[in-house]
Amino acid sequence: MTTPHGPARLRIRGNAELGILDHDHDHDHDHDYVEDQASWQVPARVVANGTGAEFVISFELDTLKRTLETGA
Repeated sequence: MTTPHGPARLRIRGNAELGILDHDHDHDHDHDYVEDQASWQVPARVVANGTGAEFVISFELDTLKRTLETGA
Protein backbone atom coordinates (compact mmCIF):
# COMPACT_ATOMS: atom_id res chain seq x y z
CA MET A 1 0.00 0.00 0.00
CA THR A 2 1.07 3.60 -0.38
CA THR A 3 1.23 5.88 2.64
CA PRO A 4 2.14 9.57 2.93
CA HIS A 5 5.66 8.37 3.87
CA GLY A 6 6.05 5.85 1.04
CA PRO A 7 5.33 2.19 0.37
CA ALA A 8 4.30 -0.07 3.26
CA ARG A 9 2.81 -3.49 3.85
CA LEU A 10 -0.38 -4.26 5.78
CA ARG A 11 -1.00 -7.84 6.86
CA ILE A 12 -4.41 -8.82 8.24
CA ARG A 13 -4.48 -11.65 10.80
CA GLY A 14 -8.17 -12.32 11.07
CA ASN A 15 -10.47 -14.97 12.50
CA ALA A 16 -14.12 -14.19 11.74
CA GLU A 17 -15.44 -16.85 14.15
CA LEU A 18 -13.62 -15.24 17.08
CA GLY A 19 -14.05 -11.64 15.90
CA ILE A 20 -10.30 -11.10 15.53
CA LEU A 21 -9.10 -8.53 13.00
CA ASP A 22 -5.48 -7.94 14.08
CA HIS A 23 -3.20 -6.28 11.57
CA ASP A 24 0.50 -5.58 11.21
CA HIS A 25 1.97 -2.55 9.51
CA ASP A 26 5.52 -2.71 8.23
CA HIS A 27 7.61 -0.41 6.08
CA ASP A 28 8.55 -1.80 2.70
CA HIS A 29 12.16 -2.99 3.04
CA ASP A 30 12.69 -2.48 -0.70
CA HIS A 31 12.03 1.26 -0.45
CA ASP A 32 13.07 4.10 1.83
CA TYR A 33 10.57 4.77 4.59
CA VAL A 34 10.44 6.93 7.70
CA GLU A 35 12.86 4.58 9.48
CA ASP A 36 13.55 0.87 9.86
CA GLN A 37 11.65 0.88 13.17
CA ALA A 38 8.41 2.07 11.54
CA SER A 39 6.52 -1.15 12.18
CA TRP A 40 3.72 -1.99 14.56
CA GLN A 41 1.01 -4.51 15.40
CA VAL A 42 -2.58 -3.46 16.03
CA PRO A 43 -4.85 -5.83 17.96
CA ALA A 44 -8.47 -5.31 16.87
CA ARG A 45 -11.72 -7.07 17.72
CA VAL A 46 -15.26 -7.04 16.38
CA VAL A 47 -17.81 -7.67 19.14
CA ALA A 48 -21.52 -8.32 18.54
CA ASN A 49 -23.79 -5.59 19.92
CA GLY A 50 -27.49 -6.29 19.40
CA THR A 51 -28.12 -6.05 15.65
CA GLY A 52 -24.75 -4.39 15.00
CA ALA A 53 -21.18 -4.67 16.16
CA GLU A 54 -18.48 -2.72 18.01
CA PHE A 55 -15.02 -2.40 16.47
CA VAL A 56 -12.31 -2.15 19.14
CA ILE A 57 -8.63 -1.30 18.58
CA SER A 58 -6.07 -1.57 21.39
CA PHE A 59 -2.89 0.50 21.62
CA GLU A 60 0.04 0.22 24.00
CA LEU A 61 -0.39 3.25 26.21
CA ASP A 62 3.33 3.67 26.91
CA THR A 63 4.00 3.85 23.17
CA LEU A 64 1.13 6.30 22.69
CA LYS A 65 2.37 8.42 25.62
CA ARG A 66 5.91 8.56 24.21
CA THR A 67 4.58 9.44 20.76
CA LEU A 68 2.40 12.24 22.07
CA GLU A 69 5.13 13.66 24.27
CA THR A 70 8.03 13.49 21.81
CA GLY A 71 6.37 13.34 18.43
CA ALA A 72 8.40 10.21 17.66
